[in-house]
Amino acid sequence: MQARGFTNPTPPSSTAYTPQPSGPGLSTQLKLGLMADLAARRSTREPATVQSSLSAAGGVLVGIGVCMIFMDIMYGGYDENVLGGALVAIGALVGLWFVAKKFSGYVVGSVAATQIIIPVFIFGIFVDEIDRGKIGLPILLTGVVLGLLWALPGLRGRPTLLASAVGWATSGIATLTIESRLSYGYQGLEIDSLNFIAQEAGVVIMALGIAQLILGWNLDRKHWPNLATPFIAIGIYTAVAGAAGYLSTGDYSDTASIILLIALSLGLIFVGGVSSRRATTWIGTTFLTGGLVGLVISLVGEDYSATEFALLALLVGAGVGFIGNKFASQVLAKHRIR
Repeated sequence: MQARGFTNPTPPSSTAYTPQPSGPGLSTQLKLGLMADLAARRSTREPATVQSSLSAAGGVLVGIGVCMIFMDIMYGGYDENVLGGALVAIGALVGLWFVAKKFSGYVVGSVAATQIIIPVFIFGIFVDEIDRGKIGLPILLTGVVLGLLWALPGLRGRPTLLASAVGWATSGIATLTIESRLSYGYQGLEIDSLNFIAQEAGVVIMALGIAQLILGWNLDRKHWPNLATPFIAIGIYTAVAGAAGYLSTGDYSDTASIILLIALSLGLIFVGGVSSRRATTWIGTTFLTGGLVGLVISLVGEDYSATEFALLALLVGAGVGFIGNKFASQVLAKHRIR
């Protein structure tokens, strides 16, 4: 029985404390934001308008101006002013990032200026290494920084920025490969050793280019043309540069070189054909023609007559044309991206 004037105390709650789930971390937020921006522009390309052209040209001049100020502050005095130069470059990059984030009409110009400032800034910081002939690391870091800017808000998802990042990174890897071989593989500077190093670097560069082409083709298959275009464009340049480096130190009638050139050409034609990229297809056609001419030269040998060369050229040309009409259309129809 309850006494008058007194109330029973409220029993303590038995409900256990349940912690509230926290939001996604910073890295997850950045990844989600990047994927959302890429998905929104997955089928679009960089604008080609009067506004974007003038903005890009103006951005290049702004970048050159910032670089001139950076170089003057850093090297204009009796001693190097690394801190002052770095503050100018970083301040300019932050300003360009702010402009791109707040004013969409100036994104193209900001991207153009950024691609001028970052290489000069990084090369200026590593000038002592460059003086010693170590240029691979600054080139690679330039690609990494441009890639980070491509992934972060503000300049995020811009195809030209991605293409620059991939190009610089590829060049950096190739340069580091050459530097490592010169430092450890061949202490002498004989012509044969240098030719072998050039051929080895050419193969590495071409392999990187082919990997970029395969990645671009795969992105096209998944209907990401906005991402595929930079990889295909840089892949073509890289693969061709690697093939040129390899062939320049060898014999054009060398069987391995010919097979290499024909395989590269067929890869370009395939990627261009299935993704309806005319420039890629015609570039591959040009290199295939050169490879077939080299094949004929290799087959007839050094001491050949005009008749032998003509007959073999007719035979190879007719065979390639027949294969193209008989089988190529079926292969392209099977793998064509729709």
